[in-house]
Amino acid sequence: MSTATNRISLMGSAIAEPGQGPGRPGKIVAVLAILGAVVYLISPVDAIPDVIPGLCHLDDLGVIGIVLKNAKEAFWG
Repeated sequence: MSTATNRISLMGSAIAEPGQGPGRPGKIVAVLAILGAVVYLISPVDAIPDVIPGLCHLDDLGVIGIVLKNAKEAFWG
């Protein structure tokens, strides 16, 4: 299991850009996260089903919030 963790860590460091600290996402990672969020938002599969009134958009808002936070850190520091 630690081998998989090491590989994921190496992939993340290979994608990170020079000058980015270990706690800040690189621009490439932020763009991939934005694309993934768009796919998730248009996908009919949700973490919280849309049939639950009032709660159906919480997962979508969470995804948007996380992606915006990462994009802000990556592009504007």
